[in-house]
Amino acid sequence: MRFLFILLILFVASDSYAENICGFVHISKESNDGIIINFKGMHRIKVNHNVNGWAVSKSGKWFVVYGLPIHIERQFPQTTYLSVYKNIKEPKIMKTQSFGGGIFEVKFDNKEKNIFVSEQRGIYKMNTNTLKIKNIGINVDLESEIYSGACN
Repeated sequence: MRFLFILLILFVASDSYAENICGFVHISKESNDGIIINFKGMHRIKVNHNVNGWAVSKSGKWFVVYGLPIHIERQFPQTTYLSVYKNIKEPKIMKTQSFGGGIFEVKFDNKEKNIFVSEQRGIYKMNTNTLKIKNIGINVDLESEIYSGACN
C-alpha cells in the first residue's frame, strides 16, 4: 500500500510536460497580429506585433511568436519582436523582446532550458528560467542535434 502511495505522489509531482505534442498541436495565423492554437481546446492569442512565424517546444511548455511591429518606425525599420509564452495548454505571456534585425528562426534546446533566436547580428540565447538574453555569436550550428527541442 505504501508503494502505491509513493507511486501516486511521484506521478502527480512529475513534469506534466513530458509528452511530445508535435503531432497534436496546430498553430495558424488568424490575422496580422493574432494566432489560433488548436491543442486540447482552441486558444486565440492576440500579440502586440505582427505575426511572421512561431515555434513550439516539443513538450508544449514554451512557445514563441515573432514578427514585425504593427507600426514601423523610420529610425528602426528592421526591428522585430519576439513574444515568449509559457504553457501552450493555458498560454501566458512571459516576455516580449525586440531585436534589431529580422528573426530568421527560433529553436529550443532538448531540455527546453534555453530559447535560441537567429537574427542578422548573430544567435541570441534566452534562459527560460530567468528570461535573460545574451548574444552568443555567429558560429553556432542551430541544425545540431542539441537544438532539436522544437516542433518543426
